[in-house]
Amino acid sequence: MHYLNWLSLRLVFSLLVLPLVAAIVLVLLHSVFFPESYFQDLPVLLLLWLLIFLGTHALLAWEGRRRFQLLSQAGWDFLKASNDSALVQIFQKLEALLHGGLLPLRRRSELQDTILRRFFNYYAQHIDQKRYRQGLLRCLQRQIHTDAAYLALKRYLLRQPQQTMELVDLAEILTEYRADIEIEQFMLRGYLADRATHFRAEVFYVQELQAGGAATEEIVRLCLPKALAKKRTDDFAAWLYRIAWESGLAEAYPDLPFQLYQVQREHARINRQDDLARTIAAIVSGFEPRQVAEWQALEEARIRKRKRLAEMAARGAYWLQQKLLEAWSELKRRRKLAYYSGAALLLAAAVYLFLPAGKSDQGEAQPQQTLKLESQQGRFSLQVAAIKNARLAQREVDRLKKAGLDAYLVEPSQPRGWYRIRVGRFETKREAQEAGEALRRAGTIPEFFLVNYQPE
Repeated sequence: MHYLNWLSLRLVFSLLVLPLVAAIVLVLLHSVFFPESYFQDLPVLLLLWLLIFLGTHALLAWEGRRRFQLLSQAGWDFLKASNDSALVQIFQKLEALLHGGLLPLRRRSELQDTILRRFFNYYAQHIDQKRYRQGLLRCLQRQIHTDAAYLALKRYLLRQPQQTMELVDLAEILTEYRADIEIEQFMLRGYLADRATHFRAEVFYVQELQAGGAATEEIVRLCLPKALAKKRTDDFAAWLYRIAWESGLAEAYPDLPFQLYQVQREHARINRQDDLARTIAAIVSGFEPRQVAEWQALEEARIRKRKRLAEMAARGAYWLQQKLLEAWSELKRRRKLAYYSGAALLLAAAVYLFLPAGKSDQGEAQPQQTLKLESQQGRFSLQVAAIKNARLAQREVDRLKKAGLDAYLVEPSQPRGWYRIRVGRFETKREAQEAGEALRRAGTIPEFFLVNYQPE
C-alpha cells in the first residue's frame, strides 16, 4: 500500500506536467533545431516523461523531508511545553506524512525509527491509547529500547480486567519475544474464565500441562471430551490423554484407552522417542493383550476395507481404460468413415461461419461503384499529408502511386515550408469527398481534406 501511494503520487504529478513540457519541446525540435528532419514524436514523449518523473520524484522527496523536519521540531517543542493536544495533532500529521507517498521508500523506514527514538517516553506514558501501543510494538520489532518497551507493554497487559482480541495478540507477541510466566498465567486464567477450547488457548494450556500446574485438572476436564470426540492424536491431545489416565479418569471416558493406543501407534510410525512418547508407550503396554488384539483387528479391518475400495477404484479405472482402447481400435479400423465424417463436420462449420448471410429476395443487388479519382476538368483535390522533409515526402508520393493513385507533390512556397501531398482531380466537392472517404475506409490514407486543384 505504501508503495502504491509513493508511485501514484509521482505518476499523477509527472503526467500533469508532461503536456505543457512536451508541447514546448516538440515545437522547438520541429521548428528551430530540426526543421527539415522527420522523426517520431513518441520516443521523445517517453524520454520527456521519464525525465519529468525523475525530477518529480526528487522534488517530492525534498518536500517530504522538509515537512518531516518541521513537524518533528514542532513536536519536540510541544513535548517540552507539555502541550499534549498539539502533540497529538503533530503525531497524526507525521503518520500521514510517512504513509502519504512524499518520502522515498528507504527514507521512510529511517524516519520512523527516528520518531520512535525521539518520542519513546511519551509513547510509554500514554500506552492506554492504541496508537502509542502500536508504536511500542514497533520498537520491539525494530530493536529500539526493547527492554523498556517490553516492560511497558507487559504492565499494560497485566492490569487489564478482561481479555480482548487485541490483548490476546499482544500476549502472544510478548511470549514469542520472551518467555514470561506472569503473562502465561494471566492468559491462562482469562481463557479458563471464558471456558475457551480453541487452538489459541491451547498454546497456553499445553504449557500448563507440561509444567503440571495448579490448573491442570481444570484444563483436562474442559478439553478432554472435545479431543476424544474428534479422535485427535496431536501433542496437546496426547498430554490430555496421559494426564487423564494418570488421574484415574479412564472409567469416566471409555474411549480414552483406545485413543492412547492410537497416539502410541502414531508415535511409533514417526519413531518418536521423547518423554511423552515413552510414557504413553508404557501405559499402552499395560493394557490387556485381548483388548489390544481387538483394536488391532479393527484397525486391520479398516485397512482391508480401505484396500478393497482402492482395488475397486483401480479395477474401474482399468475397465474404463480398456473400453477407451477398444473404442480407439474400432475408430482406427473405420478411420475412413471417421475422416469423412470429420471433414463433413468441418465443411458444415466453415459454411456456417464464413459464408455471408442470405439476402432478402426483395430488391436486387446494388451494382458495385467504381472509384473515380481524376477528371481533366476537375477543380478539387485531396490533400492527404504535409511533410517538411523533401525525401520523406517524395517517398510517400511514390507509395501512393504504387497503390494506383494519381498522387503529386506541391512544393513549399517559402524556405523551410511544408511539402504538401495531394491525390486526384475532381469536378465536384461531392465526388472528392466520396473518393476520400473510400480511400480512408480502405486504409490507403489516414486522413484528408479538400483543397483547390493546384498543378505540380
